[in-house]
Amino acid sequence: MRNIVAKGWIQLAVLGAALYFAIDGIQILIDYSMGFITYEASFVRASRIALVLAGAIAFLLKKKILALTSFGRNVVKAIMIAAAFSFAAFLFCYTATDSDGVVRHRAWSWERHGWDEAVKATTAAYIEEFYSSTRRNRLRAVLEYRIHFKDGSSVNVWDDASSLSKLDKYVRSKGIPVEHGEADPIILNHLRKYADGDPDVIRRLLSR
Repeated sequence: MRNIVAKGWIQLAVLGAALYFAIDGIQILIDYSMGFITYEASFVRASRIALVLAGAIAFLLKKKILALTSFGRNVVKAIMIAAAFSFAAFLFCYTATDSDGVVRHRAWSWERHGWDEAVKATTAAYIEEFYSSTRRNRLRAVLEYRIHFKDGSSVNVWDDASSLSKLDKYVRSKGIPVEHGEADPIILNHLRKYADGDPDVIRRLLSR
């Protein structure tokens, strides 16, 4: 009996890990299939949690480990609906660049700017203060590779080092000037913590 229970928990752990990292695979698939230069999805963390939680509940129900009352069934339904919405938001809310320009997709809107509308690109890395529901005056690192357009709008298209390096070369090949703004030494000295990819590449992109 003990072995059966242990096997069940191992299976649950494997399922949870698979669902957690499935988000990465989906991002890679979208990026590759759409031909994006950079691609940054929204609600990634929420989608991971929702997918793992929904998978765990489904597993426990299938194995009859979890018995539900009427109230419990309603709670599970609410969790599954929330998980579905989180996953949909992950799929349909993103910011990306390709050979045609910059696209910002949201569940309720879709915005595209061609490269001929871009007037400049700017980089920045700074620490900002923000309000948290659990604790006030928290700090977070903000990294930007921002494309500015003729209509006065701008879009931050920050991504991993490799994708940003490709984008930077593409932007410069289009004759779009790149200006470098503030680069906080705290971030520059701890790039492995704040950015994905080769720190030397990120450092060059921020302060070239």
